[in-house]
Amino acid sequence: MLLLLLQPLFNWEVNGQEMTYLELWTTGTGVELAVFLAMMAAGSWGMAARKPWARWVLVFMQPALLLMLALYPSTWMAQEGLNIADLALQTLIVSLCVYACLFHLPGMRRYYQAAEPAMARRQL
Repeated sequence: MLLLLLQPLFNWEVNGQEMTYLELWTTGTGVELAVFLAMMAAGSWGMAARKPWARWVLVFMQPALLLMLALYPSTWMAQEGLNIADLALQTLIVSLCVYACLFHLPGMRRYYQAAEPAMARRQL
């Protein structure tokens, strides 16, 4: 998907509004989508490889999108009537839930602990 985002092959539809390739990138929407897709890919591949840093990528994905909104206020998220305090609270709640699931669920702890002996053997 990230490769398609970088190609000026077609127009994009964002929130029901058609955008050209140029509009996608000049408004910041393209950057925001690229950051989201890159973080999701890194977090997912890292989780599959049992890399501890991958959990943090997924936890900070929501705050990164909020930061992108602050850097590019004209993005597709900047809709009329958007309450930034509500959005910040939602971001905090989602990030805390992701953190709780990835760091405190017994199944996730077992998943990462199973990788620790293999990692220790590789370092020897």
